[in-house]
Amino acid sequence: MNKATLLVIVATLLSCNSGNPLLQNREQPAEQPAGTHKADDAETVQALHDAYVTVYPLVLMEMARRSFAGVMRASANSTAWLNHFVHTSVYSGMAPQRVAEPDVDMVYSSAFTNVAAEPMVLHVPDQMGRYYMLLLVDDWGHVFNTAATPGAASFLITAPGWQGTVPAGMSHIAAPSANVWVAGRTQVNDRTDAVIVKSLLNRYSLTPLSRWEKGKQASDDSEITTAAVTAPEKLLLNMTLENVLQLANGLMQKTPPHWDAETRSRMAAVQVGPGKNFALPACNSQLKGALAAIPAQVQQEMNIAVADSGSNGWRTIKPTLLQLLRSMGAGAGSNCVYMATGCDAAGKNLQGNNDYRLHIAKDRIPAGRAFWSITLYGKNHELISNNIQRFAIGDRDKLLYNEDGSLDILIQHHAPAAAWQHNWLPAPEGLFTLSFRIYGVHSQSATESAYMPAVEKVSDALASRSGTEARR
Repeated sequence: MNKATLLVIVATLLSCNSGNPLLQNREQPAEQPAGTHKADDAETVQALHDAYVTVYPLVLMEMARRSFAGVMRASANSTAWLNHFVHTSVYSGMAPQRVAEPDVDMVYSSAFTNVAAEPMVLHVPDQMGRYYMLLLVDDWGHVFNTAATPGAASFLITAPGWQGTVPAGMSHIAAPSANVWVAGRTQVNDRTDAVIVKSLLNRYSLTPLSRWEKGKQASDDSEITTAAVTAPEKLLLNMTLENVLQLANGLMQKTPPHWDAETRSRMAAVQVGPGKNFALPACNSQLKGALAAIPAQVQQEMNIAVADSGSNGWRTIKPTLLQLLRSMGAGAGSNCVYMATGCDAAGKNLQGNNDYRLHIAKDRIPAGRAFWSITLYGKNHELISNNIQRFAIGDRDKLLYNEDGSLDILIQHHAPAAAWQHNWLPAPEGLFTLSFRIYGVHSQSATESAYMPAVEKVSDALASRSGTEARR
């Protein structure tokens, strides 16, 4: 499979478009003697690799539901976790889950619902001007709609083919599958603001339409939990190739794929499709080993392709299902640009025994409709405690701008001169990485305008530069 094909797979999480020859319908080969390898073994491996990638989003979503249900199930009722919001934050009192690179700017929310029996009303309170975004994701991992609007709002989520009247004042969202994952984020400015945000989160709700029409909105059952949700791809990695394809065949009976004719033909050739009975072909030990390695191989490919190669050391993180599910909603979405770097302008690793400057020209300062920030993480992708408890810096801080309107962010372990401490992002003594996020992006051109210059290694003398306090 060529690199371009892999990038398409990860970016869209749809079917694989490999041009390699695929396995055709034929009798299963007999067990081959050890040490032999049939010429078409490579075709078999490629065909089943492609099948695994094609159904990956569907099975990954199922693993997400199981992981979420395992944490949230509060009773013997197996559906007790449905329509139940869970929120995570890095601030105390809003317990963080153990996820890599936590976002200090956002509280993340997750809820799973099913609209097969009747529509559900998604209600969000007035956010008082703060940024928020709720992504609605279907069984195949497609973000099919978003819920975000000024003021309080209610959204009616309906199943495929639903016929009915949308209540006045509600926005209608037609889901392409009965299962819907609501993955959201809500702006939080600091530890004090987290208290206000918590009160808003407690008013997020999912209510059956019949109950809503009787004036009975869902009770306050959202919660902030310390329980760690197991990463869905880890659950999937514990399954064999055969298990995954068998599970996918069963899931597709309720959620049929929207494959084109070519994909249907390729999947049918290896007995993958709604209600089909998949079984591994009889094969020699060498082929068995290659087939058993496919899940780990695909996971590695996903990890490699999830980030675009960028410029000046920064790479753009793609808004994929894998990114979203890794922290149950904390990944980059279509409304956010997310970039990361772990090296300086010379290509060397960022480390705290050096001082760094990020110089952003006036016309390159991010201009998102919401806000932007740069967060620092240690070598294990965790937040690093420091004397001023500053983990991120951005346009909501009292930054000092240069006389020409440009901006310098100082990234170093020791404190700079007093005049520059507004622009200081404390670094640990060891290795670290930086993540840049810009919220409120509505077009691809905004991604280009978020271009970041290289992180420069500088001398201590830079810290004494003068600046002009930003007008806010």
